Amino acid sequence: MSQQTDADTTDHRFVVRELGPRCFVVDDTITALSYDMRFTREAAQRAADRRNA
Repeated sequence: MSQQTDADTTDHRFVVRELGPRCFVVDDTITALSYDMRFTREAAQRAADRRNA
């Protein structure tokens, strides 16, 4: 099942998802689009935080 049950992921529209080693994207949970490919989780999280602000 691919349901997200973590409280942090359900509260925010933009969440970080890992595609592979050193490849993270910011996913829009409403439109199912991906934005901001980054090499580190930290950089992707900063991008997601900016979009959620």
